[in-house]
Amino acid sequence: MRFLIVGAGAVGGFVAARLADAGHDVTLLVRPHSAARLRDDGLRLASQDEVRVVRPSVVTAAELTPGYDAIVLAVKSEDLGGVMDDIEPAVKPPAVIVPFLNGMAHVDPLVGRFGPAVLGGVLRIATEREDDGTIGVLAPLFEVEVGELDGSPSARVERLASAFRDAGADATVPADIVGATWDKWVFIASLGAVTSLMRAPVGEIVAVPGGEPR
Repeated sequence: MRFLIVGAGAVGGFVAARLADAGHDVTLLVRPHSAARLRDDGLRLASQDEVRVVRPSVVTAAELTPGYDAIVLAVKSEDLGGVMDDIEPAVKPPAVIVPFLNGMAHVDPLVGRFGPAVLGGVLRIATEREDDGTIGVLAPLFEVEVGELDGSPSARVERLASAFRDAGADATVPADIVGATWDKWVFIASLGAVTSLMRAPVGEIVAVPGGEPR
């Protein structure tokens, strides 16, 4: 499949690298200042075992043309408005849009603008972007859920899930992708509430006597 990954941070860079490793045609859509760096240095991924460089194609919004099978949104929610403007030239059939954004506020704006091209998506990984742009892979976690927003089965969703499986993801097609998206958001919100109330990260909370969930 031909993928356009929007954003090259801890989420987009990781997903792009894994899909490229699996033999898919991957292009990163980034801002001009990031494009120059990525073209020169590539994507750097660091795990406990190695540091490696992946060199997907890179484009800016001014260079974007149609021809993608899937457009993966891996940006912050506050950037969504500008991103929708940027990707519009590429949203031509058969392209689908897969948003890997937390929360639910992105769904209605995307559907309102791009209609049936929009799918539901949930991603679980453990990565972080370091100051020099290197993506640190903290754990082997790579889980993907994708589906039609109305819950109907479709060949395009199955094809997309298969591509993520190629890339090593535990990829599933739930009967209710909207519910799965809510599940992740409730988990994140609950975790944020606990760490805020305790004024400590999860590791410190779990380490105290009685800290582990029962």
